[in-house]
Amino acid sequence: MTHEFTTPRASEHTAQPLYHAVLALLQQKPGAEAELRSLVQSARCDGGPTPDVLCNLALHMVTTHGPVSGLSEWAFEVLGKQLGIGFFFALSIAASHQRDVAGCQRCVRLLCERARWRWRPFQTYRQLAKQRGLCLRTLHPVLPRLAEASPSAAIATVAATDCSAVQRPTPGSPRDWRTRRLLWSRLACQGSVDELLTQAEREMKRSGQPLNAMDLAFLLRAARRTGTSAQLVRTLRLVPSSQQAADSVLLQEVLCALRRLRQPSAAWQLVDEATRAGQRLNCLHYTTLLAMCGDHADHLGVLRILSDMQELGIPQDALFTATLARLQASR
Repeated sequence: MTHEFTTPRASEHTAQPLYHAVLALLQQKPGAEAELRSLVQSARCDGGPTPDVLCNLALHMVTTHGPVSGLSEWAFEVLGKQLGIGFFFALSIAASHQRDVAGCQRCVRLLCERARWRWRPFQTYRQLAKQRGLCLRTLHPVLPRLAEASPSAAIATVAATDCSAVQRPTPGSPRDWRTRRLLWSRLACQGSVDELLTQAEREMKRSGQPLNAMDLAFLLRAARRTGTSAQLVRTLRLVPSSQQAADSVLLQEVLCALRRLRQPSAAWQLVDEATRAGQRLNCLHYTTLLAMCGDHADHLGVLRILSDMQELGIPQDALFTATLARLQASR
């Protein structure tokens, strides 16, 4: 399977460093995230990476590094932070061209969960794919149902929904997970953490099982950013101990919550449990632990982090290095 890598609105000289930086990031090379951030910031001076560049990057990435379904949650988090939502439109198209069903589902699910799915921006990428002759047959069946009619209007309708209607759903009414996440996102943006947690508890009671890792990570992030310590404790109670160390993103959110609640011993215990369960910590996890050690002047903890990262061969990124430098400067 071959494709042409063309950049009508950006020179190859500009695009190639971006490809190399992303591949270096996926390989967790030292300084890769800082290099990618610098390149993206430079591109923003000219309006940011264009859809052409993002499509080229996504195609190059899946061809060189592997299928989208095989990317780590950490990679998804960092790429979304640095390259923006448009990159996931491009990545879904690249996954479709590679007939990666799981990769398409993963990109679409992420876009829906962040309440950022918009039909009009996607049309730009779809038209670009058609011009290049890329195969979209794998992607079309997994596109959100809201988009089949008028997704922008549907999302606007959800955004205008009265909170009282959200608080008292009709018993027995169907609960589509996309609609539920849109409602949860609205409550989180409003800072209505108590109501958000009430909705989550109702959903758990309705389904008769714990929430999945993505939902729990969303709730923890919302409670940590806009809620009180008591609300954060309430959110942590929704996370079964068996799930805390099973997912990389959820593990990161639990560690951040424990740091805010000033519970370093619980955080280290969770790290030990994750390690015994075979979970490989990444540099972001260790950065959170490092910051927590700084909060409590835990010099032995810092030495343990540096030793573990060296032993496991985990490279230090720019954020970790900056956090470490701040700790050293404060001594």
